[in-house]
Amino acid sequence: ISGKPDGGLYKSVDGGKNFSQKTQVGEKISLSNQSILTLELDPQNSQILYLGTDQLGILRSSDGGESWVRDSGNYNTVTAIAVSRQNSEVIYLAGKKGDRGKVFKSVNGGREWQEIYTEKSDGTIVTALALDKDNDNDLLIGNSGGGIFHSRDGGASWSNLFWSKGSISRLVRDPFQ
Repeated sequence: ISGKPDGGLYKSVDGGKNFSQKTQVGEKISLSNQSILTLELDPQNSQILYLGTDQLGILRSSDGGESWVRDSGNYNTVTAIAVSRQNSEVIYLAGKKGDRGKVFKSVNGGREWQEIYTEKSDGTIVTALALDKDNDNDLLIGNSGGGIFHSRDGGASWSNLFWSKGSISRLVRDPFQ
């Protein structure tokens, strides 16, 4: 469970009967006053978790949420994270850096990030992303302006699929296709 008003991340190890609140990122940084926008598990190692926050960017835990490390990429807001099922070193994150929506890709577990998409105007942010379950180069993204875009080559090129009348809040790919 993530989000506000109590802040932080809540973890259960007994099937949801009891929860403990996890709030510390470091000595001077707490999650208790942060909005957690997204949570993603590494599909190959359930002890590795990624949090996307409104002000701290992306955080990583390698011990099931007991401790967190903040990424040094200076991301303002991270709205979506996707980790490849085939290779958990491949990670995508969407959100805002500066005043513009962007998508970044890491091929080394988040140690380095490459910008692969930037919104054309300030104020529009990338709000959702979804990877194909069998191909980590096949990516869909949605934005706050209602656009849905598709890349089949890991973000090297993009095509517009659809425009809605409102913001795209989430994209889900069919797990059976």
